[in-house]
Parts: sequence; structure tokens; C-alpha cells
Amino acid sequence: MKTIISILFIALAVGTYYVYISPEYKHVTSLRVEEAGYLEAEADMKEIKAVYDRLDTEYNNLSKEEIAKIDTFIPESFDSTKFVMELDGLGSRYGIRVKDVQVTTSKVCTILLWDYRLIHLRQNNYARRK
Repeated sequence: MKTIISILFIALAVGTYYVYISPEYKHVTSLRVEEAGYLEAEADMKEIKAVYDRLDTEYNNLSKEEIAKIDTFIPESFDSTKFVMELDGLGSRYGIRVKDVQVTTSKVCTILLWDYRLIHLRQNNYARRK
């Protein structure tokens, strides 16, 4: 009788593992993977925020004349229609036809654009000082 009860308890424990514990463990494992993705995204956002804050500070320290110089060679916004028309005009001079242009924008591109503008401005100022 004791042997049968022991075997029933062991079978109940094994059944509980396969019915309840194993699926929950798999669910917790998938949640940990998802959490790792969120933590990575959060770290990336903190890095982007730091770059944005640095560039914003640098931009706010620029004089109005320097900002005007920046705006002359890199516009504030991008007009895709005008860009495609100019590209098609340039291509038509050499017999090249523009068939498809895909334009995408993102905040990261905007940050990099501002970074490029500030670096280019610094290089121009440095070259003038020499």
C-alpha cells in the first residue's frame, strides 16, 4: 500500500511538472528574452538622447550668423518632390531617367544630419582661421 501511494505521489509530481511547471517555465523564458530586447532598446534610446542633448546644446551655442550659414547649404526640411525633380533634371542632361525614388526619414537621420552640419561648420571655421 505504501509503495502504491509513493508511486501515485511521484506520478502526481511528474504530471504537475508537465502540465503546469513546464509551460510556465517556457513562458517565463520567453518573457526574459523579451525583457532583454526592451533593455537593449532602452539603452539605445539613452544613447540617442545623450547625442541629441549634446547636439542641442551645441546648436544653442551657435550664433545666428553660423546658423544662417548652415541653413544655406543644408536645408531645415527635405522636399522629396523638389529633390526628385532636380535629380531627374540632372539625369536628363546625360540621358539617365529616374524611375523610382524611395525616401525615408527617422529621428536618428535627423540627429546625424545635425551632427554633420555642426562638424562641417567647425571644419569651415577651422579652415578660415589658418
